[in-house]
Amino acid sequence: MPGACEPWPGKTTASIGKGYFVGFERFGSSGLPTPNPPNPPNSRTPELPPRPLLPVPFRPVTPKVETFPNPAPERDYLISHTCPEFTSVCPKTGQPDFATIELEFVPDKLCIELKSLKLYYHGFRNEGIYFEAVINRILDELGAACSPRWMRVTGRFNVRGGITSVIVAESGRRP
Repeated sequence: MPGACEPWPGKTTASIGKGYFVGFERFGSSGLPTPNPPNPPNSRTPELPPRPLLPVPFRPVTPKVETFPNPAPERDYLISHTCPEFTSVCPKTGQPDFATIELEFVPDKLCIELKSLKLYYHGFRNEGIYFEAVINRILDELGAACSPRWMRVTGRFNVRGGITSVIVAESGRRP
């Protein structure tokens, strides 16, 4: 009986020129993804919606950084936070970029709350942004949130194409 062993009657699963199936996506002869084929009648597999391809750069909503009053505003002291799990996306290739972000600042009237800082950093996970742009944006946004006397953001990005990058952005005069 022709077509009886095919997962979708009338669909060719491995013929050149007509396309082939890989997992749940159908790739045509051009190699570009096409919409998911419908499930056969009485199938136990639920219908999967088409998976959209995300445009890069993709800018999700960045969580707000929360602050609290500086417990010693009359004194100059250094606060240093390190996030070894920072992730963003290369806007050119769509590949993930991993970095350690070092934040140093001398607070004035406000300090940065750590959980909101962590969520703020995680907001970059799906965002297509260059190394230089992300470090300068972090400096601008964190500086606007707490108005420190001095702030420095250092991004130590992991090896990419045999090259490591360190980006440093700073504002104000260090007391």
